Amino acid sequence: MSGVAAEYYQSTYAMPKHYHNNIGKNIKDLKSDFVDLKNQSKDATKVVSGIKDDVVSYTKDIQPDIKDLKSSVAELKDNLEKLQNINK
Repeated sequence: MSGVAAEYYQSTYAMPKHYHNNIGKNIKDLKSDFVDLKNQSKDATKVVSGIKDDVVSYTKDIQPDIKDLKSSVAELKDNLEKLQNINK
């Protein structure tokens, strides 16, 4: 058998031993990646829930400020109307 034929045979029909080892390692790595992803998704859910709670809390905290701001804007509008009426 010529060298070319032997090379062709090996590349087509024979799998090198290191190839099997790499597949096993790749499968272990993939499994590990899935476990990490599962754990990270649990953490992400907690983080999103925490952000939601923070937004709700912040919204409640700023409600008095918004009320004061609306009152100030209404007072400003009233003062502008009075100013416009003075010039008439």
